[in-house]
Amino acid sequence: MDTFKKNWGFIVISLLCFLLVAAMVIKCGSTNEKLAQSKSEYEKKVNYLDGVGKKKLKLTDENVKIATNNSDITTKGIQQVHMTLMQRFKLNYKVPGDGASALRELKEAILQMQKQLDEKEIAWDSKVEYFSFENIAKSATLPQKDDLPLIFRQLAIVRQVVKIAIDNKVSAINEIKRPMNLRVHEEAEYTLTPIEITVTASPENGQNFVNSMSSQENYLFFLRTIEIKAPDVATAAIKSMFSIDLSSMDMDAGFNDIGRGRNRKPVVDNRPKPGTKGSEDGLVDVPLRRQELLVFDKKDVYWKLRFDLIEPKYELPEEKKAEEE
Repeated sequence: MDTFKKNWGFIVISLLCFLLVAAMVIKCGSTNEKLAQSKSEYEKKVNYLDGVGKKKLKLTDENVKIATNNSDITTKGIQQVHMTLMQRFKLNYKVPGDGASALRELKEAILQMQKQLDEKEIAWDSKVEYFSFENIAKSATLPQKDDLPLIFRQLAIVRQVVKIAIDNKVSAINEIKRPMNLRVHEEAEYTLTPIEITVTASPENGQNFVNSMSSQENYLFFLRTIEIKAPDVATAAIKSMFSIDLSSMDMDAGFNDIGRGRNRKPVVDNRPKPGTKGSEDGLVDVPLRRQELLVFDKKDVYWKLRFDLIEPKYELPEEKKAEEE
């Protein structure tokens, strides 16, 4: 014990040196392992390059010709696909020659869409009166000639959307919006035109409308957002079960002599008992049918949708650049 007390400093230093040596040994082992891995990878690369050198692999005129031919085939294939999409999804519409004719045709198109909805007994909200063209149809000035192609392009899109809604028997068109007005979102190879529509329809017809919008033959609509509201509606049987015949109450007597019950007529509850339907005198109990036991009635659903119309551009950026050069 005395020896430890006399040499404790030396013992501590020795212990620290031992731990330091152990850490260095571990570190050297890890470094040697990484070195061995690096050496193995290096040898693999050297062997690969030696093999390439022995096989005398190099670019020949034939290799360059094949690569160039493959590149040309790929480029032509992309251009052919683009042309096919452009021919299929290019919007076709006529543009009037002047602002007066354009305004007249726009108003006629609006009245025609209103008439089509009325003939199919599809309700339309006051927000839909001009089908999102109120700023043009109600303007005191004629539209600019440069804007006519843009206006009638948007009109063609709106008319198609209204036609699809009619074909799928929606109950009402509540709102139509064009978030970017006459502008479009430009991408490298296509343009994107957003349109928002809110309709009221049964679950089946609403789903058919969405599917039909996304599967048009000559219009490439992409569903961007969807919001559905479907408030519950009680059946007539449930409503009658919770109704009270107020005609049997003497309201005057009740208000004139509250709390005394004088001159009051008894409240007659003509509601049927749960699970039965009774006559007016409440003496006949008839079991309710299955349909009369339903809590919720059929309901219309509010569908708020945003679609993006995608239209391929008439020429690819590479083609345009080549023409400019």
